[in-house]
Amino acid sequence: MSLMGHFRFAATLLFGGMLAAVPTNWLHIALAGRTVHNSHYLAASFLYQLQTLLGTDASSPQVMQGRIIRRQGKELYIDLDQVPPERAAVLRQIAAQQQPAGEISLDEMGAYMAKRYYQLTRPYPTLQALLRDHPYRDNPNWLTVPVDSETFHRLRVLRINKDRIADALISYFDNNDRLIYPKGTVIAGRIL
Repeated sequence: MSLMGHFRFAATLLFGGMLAAVPTNWLHIALAGRTVHNSHYLAASFLYQLQTLLGTDASSPQVMQGRIIRRQGKELYIDLDQVPPERAAVLRQIAAQQQPAGEISLDEMGAYMAKRYYQLTRPYPTLQALLRDHPYRDNPNWLTVPVDSETFHRLRVLRINKDRIADALISYFDNNDRLIYPKGTVIAGRIL
């Protein structure tokens, strides 16, 4: 082997070994079926569920800010030191459902969230309270849209007040080309 070959081999071992070592307090996020075309969508689905688990109000730890999510190469990790201890324990519990225990999959997170989503978000205490404040059923002022939800792996029907959509579209350019609904917007969803 030439001197350049030895150098490349040594560099591969050195840098490859450095990439392989991750802190023990990092939990690997496994995205089964990930391809170059769906990688961002699967990651966004996981991060949405993680944010819901961590909390959805302004004082909750923010997944997309800070250092909760770490990247090493193409892999994503949750830095458990950056989340409240009780939530870190829940994440470890979810990850322990399947092997390897040091890895949390989108499927594991999805199964956990499917059972607890409403409890974690608590938008209204009952369906009747939601309907009283936001009468979306058979209401021509509300848009009904069927959505194939990768997050929950089933078809959902979403309903949103048309005025809220108009408000978001009008302020689209003011929000740096982002569709941001006004505070207090309700999007009602039902799984089919």
